[in-house]
Amino acid sequence: YDTAKKLSIPAVPLVLIMIFNVVSVVLMRNRVDMKQLVRDQIRQSRFADQLSDAQIEEAAEREASRPAAFTAVFACLFLVVTVLFLAALFWLVLLAFGFDINFRRSLLAVGFAMLPMVVAAVLFVVILFIKDPNSIDIQNAVATNPAAFLDREATAKPLYVLLQSLDLFKAWMIFLLSVGLAAAARSRVAPAATAVVVLYLVWIGVRMALAAIF
Repeated sequence: YDTAKKLSIPAVPLVLIMIFNVVSVVLMRNRVDMKQLVRDQIRQSRFADQLSDAQIEEAAEREASRPAAFTAVFACLFLVVTVLFLAALFWLVLLAFGFDINFRRSLLAVGFAMLPMVVAAVLFVVILFIKDPNSIDIQNAVATNPAAFLDREATAKPLYVLLQSLDLFKAWMIFLLSVGLAAAARSRVAPAATAVVVLYLVWIGVRMALAAIF
């Protein structure tokens, strides 16, 4: 019973995020023209030049025909994998630098650091109902970073990725993760924050490099 109780604590934030994610995904698929959304996303991707109009239309038809439950389940699985990966990554990094931390405490810190996603999901749902759903940039619906105010096609891809990364919700999660990992490792906030920020900057660099190449 004690083991089950300990394992259930990190699951609390994940369950909350999943619930709000599922609600936002279902509402999005019901209110947004999914065919047009997929067409736009393909045309903005690096594969656009390799596909004919017929292939783009076929992909749009296929995506639009998928049930909302499929997308919701995929989103939940992606969330779980992401949280487990980040928990393992920060656990190993802090462990390598001599901090007293275990995987469960790292998982708990990562899970609670992602709670701002609940607020983002709520804002996304509100936006779906107060704006024309088909005029919303799904990848930047809440507009909490500078990239939301730029023309994606007229902006250099690496710059767009950089500005997209300067996001208020991401900054909020970085702060919560730094505080959470410091508590989990029984250390000061500064070393944990350094690890979080450095890894995030590496991730931004990788994304910018990929954007420049493709």
